[in-house]
Amino acid sequence: MKKVISLLLAGLVCVAWAHPFATSTAELVGNDEIEIETSIGTGFVDSSRIGIGSHITYGIGERFNIGIGNNWTINNVNEKDRGFEAPEFSLKFGLIPNVLAIETFGTLSTFGEYGASLIYTWELNSGMQMNYNVGFASNPDYYETGNAFAWGYSVVKPIGSMFVGAEIFGHVFDGMSDADLSGDYTFWNFGFGYELGNSSVISLGFGGNFETNDALNMSLGFTFTLGGR
Repeated sequence: MKKVISLLLAGLVCVAWAHPFATSTAELVGNDEIEIETSIGTGFVDSSRIGIGSHITYGIGERFNIGIGNNWTINNVNEKDRGFEAPEFSLKFGLIPNVLAIETFGTLSTFGEYGASLIYTWELNSGMQMNYNVGFASNPDYYETGNAFAWGYSVVKPIGSMFVGAEIFGHVFDGMSDADLSGDYTFWNFGFGYELGNSSVISLGFGGNFETNDALNMSLGFTFTLGGR
């Protein structure tokens, strides 16, 4: 179970997909724009589990985004750990444009997961961007009591048509139904991307946690934007 925690964390820190990073930015999809993001990832140590994700975000006005996403797991060993997950919906509101935003999310399932995060983005004169996330999530499937507190910090630097970045993110799972999962976890991630045009980006990420090499993973993502005015 510990091997899948890094996959769960992306949904706890935030739900605005910004592959390859789990930490979100305060930037929003533009008015009347549609952003479509897809990704595929697997582990280095255990490659029997492959995750495929997709997320669609629509911009309403200058400060509001709505989104829906879904994940599909392929597992060649455990039949119970495969198939589509419950759809996840998100709402993101820009409190201060490109600087401060708040985001909430929820899933449609018997024991629905829900949560929220506060997002702060600081852009330096050099173009380097620093992002901070603080949030929580609740899911009766995993938490017997209380919530999971989650946080994230990323640094991203654009270089021409490319960008490179790194992040650390983590959580405190309180009252887990599985005692082995209770406690603190800290993860790391490194990634880069390349703009194929004004509306599309391909990205690659490598990540893991500081506790075990079993969580080492890689993912490939593709994002493109339609519409706008």
